[in-house]
Amino acid sequence: MKRFEDRAVLLPVRPLRSLAVAALLWTAMVGCENRVSSTRQCLGDGHRTNTYERYTFEIEDGAALEVAGNCRVILVDCVVRAPEGIRASEGAVVEVRGGSLTATRGHAVMASGQARVSFAGTLVTGTIQRAESAQVTGLAPGR
Repeated sequence: MKRFEDRAVLLPVRPLRSLAVAALLWTAMVGCENRVSSTRQCLGDGHRTNTYERYTFEIEDGAALEVAGNCRVILVDCVVRAPEGIRASEGAVVEVRGGSLTATRGHAVMASGQARVSFAGTLVTGTIQRAESAQVTGLAPGR
């Protein structure tokens, strides 16, 4: 009688070079994906931070994000597609790292009331509107 170990097939295993690669492989193998189909809001007292990592926002009406009241929202490698992208006001802080933001009808960003919206390595499609000393940074010059 043959032992089970004699029939096992060994495959070469290479060490993973980074945690990012490991996370990407895990997500692909497990098949989990975070989807958002309605506007997400962060309208708080300034002590709140919402982080979305590898989410897909597919919004049919309105903005993908509404951030106000000194709330902080961080998007990491997200895909956002909505009629309007981000509405930020009243001291809101929004950081978008990687991914893409596409406004299908309105503005990609509407920032007012000392809000700060920053982009790093994000593909942004749509117009940018700033008012009342709001800041939008990290985009190509002239945007």
